[in-house]
Amino acid sequence: MIKNNTRNWAFGIGTVFVLFLLYYFRTVVSYIIIAWVLSLLGQPILNFMLEKTPLGRWKSGRSIGAFLVLVLFVFVIIVYALLFIPLIIHQVDILTNVDYNALGQTLAEPYSQFKEWMHQRGLLSGSDVDTQEIQKYVLSLIDPSKLTAILGAFLFGIKDILVGLVSVFFIAFFFLKEKRLFMGGVQSFVPQAYESQVEEAVKEATFLLTRYFGGELMRMFSMVSFIFLLLSFFGVKNALFIAFFAGIINIIPYVGSLLGAIFGLFVTLTNNLHDPFSAVLLPKLITVGGIFMAAQLLDNFVLQPVIFSSRVKAHPLEIFLVFLVGAQIAGLLGMLIAIPSYTVLRVIAKVFFSHFKVVRKLTEKM
Repeated sequence: MIKNNTRNWAFGIGTVFVLFLLYYFRTVVSYIIIAWVLSLLGQPILNFMLEKTPLGRWKSGRSIGAFLVLVLFVFVIIVYALLFIPLIIHQVDILTNVDYNALGQTLAEPYSQFKEWMHQRGLLSGSDVDTQEIQKYVLSLIDPSKLTAILGAFLFGIKDILVGLVSVFFIAFFFLKEKRLFMGGVQSFVPQAYESQVEEAVKEATFLLTRYFGGELMRMFSMVSFIFLLLSFFGVKNALFIAFFAGIINIIPYVGSLLGAIFGLFVTLTNNLHDPFSAVLLPKLITVGGIFMAAQLLDNFVLQPVIFSSRVKAHPLEIFLVFLVGAQIAGLLGMLIAIPSYTVLRVIAKVFFSHFKVVRKLTEKM
């Protein structure tokens, strides 16, 4: 009994140390995990190639098949890029040519009326509404120089994205080529006595993460489709561009939906800058805002419960607290990886520490 307890404590300390190393090298670990997920998504395609084409009879067939799967993924990325880059360039061109003085005047007029309305009802002190002051405030919020800084940061980020993509695809190739490479790599870090338990944990984590990421793709596609159809129905310009951005940014829990709505309102504002505010611009802004509210309700009450609760088998409150912890530890990045990380930790706890009551409680639905 004492020997077993000592072994359990030693394994627990070793696990904490390994988790510390994983956090310290989190960028490399992120590449490996993304490559692993990519290989999981590509495995059915590779299996189909090996079974239905002559590749299965070739000595190097698996290597060629793995390469073709990654080429297919790259092709999909390129198609999306060719589809949306012209929209992005067009929108950037609009933003860089916006008359920000006119924009300030457009927003100053309704704000001035609102301030006057507040004053008439005794909610504000003072008799004059300084329109120039309002205009200066609006211009400070949308300073054109900030747009240049944002674009510069975006272009600098492209370099990091490209490095990450090359790294991920290179690793994913070997995960596809050698089916048990990931499993073997994980098992090499644990004592031989625990190899069977580690294999069980990896298989269960693989199953849950595959469901989670598949659900995230479904959620993203659903949000893009829902927002695009409604924006198109009401005649909002650049509906596909707004919907695509909103669907992508929505993967950031809670904050993403707000950023998507702000982006949609800003694009609508800049595309209809010279229209009469009360007759045209205001109704369009209200329509776009209403569409994003409807999309948020769909996401909160239909999509998220199905994906976060059903697919990773965790209570919604539990998921919310995990997001808060992730945000506290690593900000937006922490929120993005909170659920996958928590899923893996729950599986590890279930396999190795199920004798603890709190672990049994947290993993009883798994």
